Amino acid sequence: MASAATDDVISRLFRVQASDNNFFERITQPLDVEQPADDELLTIRNLTLNADRKLLEALYVEALYTITHKVGKEECESRENLYKYVRSAFQGDTQLHNSLMEKAKQNKPPVVLLNVLLLEAKDLIAKDINGFSDPFAMMGVVPGKREVPEVIEPAEEEAVKSPKNQGLGRFFKEVAQSARADSDDTTDDFLGCISMNLSDIPPDGTEQWFTLQPRSERSKVSGSVKLKLWLSTREERFGAEEDDLLDVKEHIELMRQFALYEIRLSGAPVRLWDGVFPDKANTILRQHAVQGDLTEVHTAMCRWLAFHSMISIDISFSLLAKTLQNILDKWQPLTLDKAEEDMLTASFSAFDSHCKRAFAEHRRRFHPSKRNASEEFASLVRCMKALRDSPFYQKYLPYKRPFHAHLESLIIKSAEDFFDESVEMVQDEDPCKELLKLLSVINGSCSRFQQYANIIREVGRIDYCQLTLSTWDRMLNEYLTSELMSERKTDLRSQMKISANQDPPNEDDLVDLIRIHMAFVELRNYRLANRVRGKDESEWYGIFNRGIKNFLNLAKEKALARISLSCQLDVPICTSSNDMRHSSSHIDVCHIVEQMTVCWDRMDVSELTLKIDYTRTLVDILCDIVITYTQKIFSNLDAEGFSGDLQVFVPSPLLQLLCSAINNCEQVRRSLMIHEKLHLDDMAIAYERAGHGSPSWKVSVEQRLEQTDATICAEIDRVVGLLTSRLRPQMKKHVFHLAWSPTAHPVEDSLKPLTDMIDIELSAVHKNLLHKNFLRVMSAQVGIVVRLLKECVDENPGMEPAFYHRLFEAWHVLVDFFHAGGKGLSTDVLETAPEHVALVKILSLNQTPTQQLIEKYYKDLLKQQVRYCEVFIFHYMVFCSVLGGGRAQRGLGGAFFASLGSTQRDRAAPAARAMTAKHNGFLIVFFLVLFDVTYQEN
Repeated sequence: MASAATDDVISRLFRVQASDNNFFERITQPLDVEQPADDELLTIRNLTLNADRKLLEALYVEALYTITHKVGKEECESRENLYKYVRSAFQGDTQLHNSLMEKAKQNKPPVVLLNVLLLEAKDLIAKDINGFSDPFAMMGVVPGKREVPEVIEPAEEEAVKSPKNQGLGRFFKEVAQSARADSDDTTDDFLGCISMNLSDIPPDGTEQWFTLQPRSERSKVSGSVKLKLWLSTREERFGAEEDDLLDVKEHIELMRQFALYEIRLSGAPVRLWDGVFPDKANTILRQHAVQGDLTEVHTAMCRWLAFHSMISIDISFSLLAKTLQNILDKWQPLTLDKAEEDMLTASFSAFDSHCKRAFAEHRRRFHPSKRNASEEFASLVRCMKALRDSPFYQKYLPYKRPFHAHLESLIIKSAEDFFDESVEMVQDEDPCKELLKLLSVINGSCSRFQQYANIIREVGRIDYCQLTLSTWDRMLNEYLTSELMSERKTDLRSQMKISANQDPPNEDDLVDLIRIHMAFVELRNYRLANRVRGKDESEWYGIFNRGIKNFLNLAKEKALARISLSCQLDVPICTSSNDMRHSSSHIDVCHIVEQMTVCWDRMDVSELTLKIDYTRTLVDILCDIVITYTQKIFSNLDAEGFSGDLQVFVPSPLLQLLCSAINNCEQVRRSLMIHEKLHLDDMAIAYERAGHGSPSWKVSVEQRLEQTDATICAEIDRVVGLLTSRLRPQMKKHVFHLAWSPTAHPVEDSLKPLTDMIDIELSAVHKNLLHKNFLRVMSAQVGIVVRLLKECVDENPGMEPAFYHRLFEAWHVLVDFFHAGGKGLSTDVLETAPEHVALVKILSLNQTPTQQLIEKYYKDLLKQQVRYCEVFIFHYMVFCSVLGGGRAQRGLGGAFFASLGSTQRDRAAPAARAMTAKHNGFLIVFFLVLFDVTYQEN
């Protein structure tokens, strides 16, 4: 039921708006000119970017071979689990997997190499008579000697590669020296040895200090050496024609294959993948790097090249930025071979070109409606900066522009391309419509500036908004110049003049003209906000001003016609979750007011005096619309029978119509609170600065709004008064019962019939009324009760104080009742109401003892005397001016007036004494005036 009612209301609202061809909606709604941003995120279906099956199978074999011959100490999954992972990653069936496994096992196992790098030693024993040593090292069964300078703590980098023979489970390294440095017949003295199991070396190696151990109990050793140990292999499967880059290429392809598999396994779009591999994939990749003797720089390079090759499937710039920064941080000169550096250079050059294309399309590619668009654009800019500022790029691509100049040129070029594409997209036979579409596209892009400007300002120190707007402003001026000189049948200026001067106006042309004006104003505001000086548009002002005047006149006709239809098609609005009563017509009126104020806020009349006149016209139109609607609503309510003398019982449908009517009027009244939207204060300041004097027009505009507000409130109060006054006879009976009930009967009990009746009445409308209107109903009831109590007092003079005290106590109970714990009328409103003050005063006086009344009487007299003195001072000044007769007397009178007008008695007394001594005549006038005024007051 509720859904059907809602659909009916929506259908009716659309019908009303369509009655004038959506006149008000067309002015403010954005043009659907820009193509919607394509937010289709790519996902993985095939687990390969290379259609060559043989190469894929060769990579499959390499992965199986790596697992079969894994080396080093590594706590990881079993080989079977690693085989399963590879099979899943390559989508191999059982037959293919088994055949390729056999091929991998048939290949000759790699030769495992132990790499030892002696970095430094410390705290060695000085065996020479001169206090130094000439240490050298030997490893395994391969003897070796090397002379070093005479130092106690040598720091050297001595690298040795030794094949791991079958059965060799440990290795040792000795440091020895010559006992007699100057003797030809030298002997080597033992300085210490180290031994450890090869199985304890992790595949990615270790670097640590080892304490030298004695060879026997008689050996005397001390100190330690720092060694870097790692394992590698030498494969002998390819003979003499082995490709030097084969291991690198295989590692890239293997990493990319695992990445494709992980993306597909996650089911998420490619752009959302974070680049994290599972432990199984990391184990295989780590073993492949060890067996291929790939360093950290190599693996970082391979990771970059693998992810860079996935740009075509929309891999994220966020991941590319992290990967790029990693390789740039690890790269140092001579860490890569020439061929490897060429691979990296080619990828950087290609990626730089890709970044330029992406930036040129950033308004479409990184549209705010797309997920992660802001983060992706920021990563793109950071990639460009990191690449251009890197030592590698500056060394191998030295003829490229620096980042700042490069980014600035890209911003200008992308702005030019966007403008040209927009002009092509908005082509139209009507020059006004074409201009409107073009301005809409440009303003729409300006509204999204902050999506890009913040990151460009942060990274590139460039004002994106200013640079882009300057470019667009230049190209827009060129476009307008070409359109004004167009050889079309009707050029732009002629068409706009026709739209502004038609009588009667053509609705469509006038709406287009107003929208063009608002689009120009919006673009100018963007220029001002970004400190871009645009071309003088004064040549258009006259056309726009005439168009605005015609628009206001036409808008009034459309609004009044729409209100009439809206009241005819008025339907109630009620939902199951809310009992608040409204009807659909108030939505139309509030919508019209909102549309016109929004439209006015987006306009800008060039001449200040003309803008003030148009503001008055707008306010008059809005006030007329609201008052007309209010009159129609209450006329319809009167036609339903809510007028004149109402019966005590009001049918529920009629009561709901009442609630709906006053709620509608209250909502419409609130919609007219447009003081800030009219910017009256700003116009008043500009009016005074222009030398036009005091802005009296501002007062008249505000008075017009206040009068309209008061008129609506008066109409609502009138209808509420009809509702509450019908219960006056019953309420009078209850007040009489209260006043004449026995004194012993509690006041609360005596009030219960009255409060119960009021509570029933309030409960009937509480849920259906806005809170403001509910308070109006309560206020009307309070007014009736106050008047009834006042009448009771006036009709019963000279009663005992207890009689008035009972009424006084009853009134305070009623105040708490209407306050309702803060949910009803506020205490301040109740206690400051004039009727309340008068009632409390008369009740207080009637129950006050005679002695206190006499004291109060004289206190009031004393207060009156203070007022009389103020009146006397004024009269005294007038008499002095009349009776003084000369310049000296008038001066003395003025001095005395100033003294008496002060609150400081010590200043008044000397002036009075001086006056008495020299001009006693004035003192006589003083007393005459005092008694005369006192007599008149009494």
